[in-house]
Amino acid sequence: MAFRFNKRIKLSKGLGINLSKSGISTSYRTKSGSVNSKGFSIRTGIPGLTYRKRFKNSGCALSVLLICMSIMLCVSCSIDSNCKCSDFSSQSEAQSAFNNGCDELDRDNDGIACENLPN
Repeated sequence: MAFRFNKRIKLSKGLGINLSKSGISTSYRTKSGSVNSKGFSIRTGIPGLTYRKRFKNSGCALSVLLICMSIMLCVSCSIDSNCKCSDFSSQSEAQSAFNNGCDELDRDNDGIACENLPN
């Protein structure tokens, strides 16, 4: 029986550090897939079916990883990270902000933002 060890440390939304017995790497995850220094994966929408591809050389992997990290940085800078339910007057207004990237509005991770606000 083989021994496996894997631990992910979350740095920010989608960005993390992966620790395993083979070393340390960074990765960026989204709802549609992930990319790291070893390759990428794309979720197909079918449970249990994911397309995975490994990079052949580290130069390509490093380039893709840097591009993804740059995109993530631009997106995180453009989104107001201080979204609060008290900033909105209705649940539908908060839901619209949640759908546009303000994940702090959904505390219980059920996909519905600020459930205590009136419709």
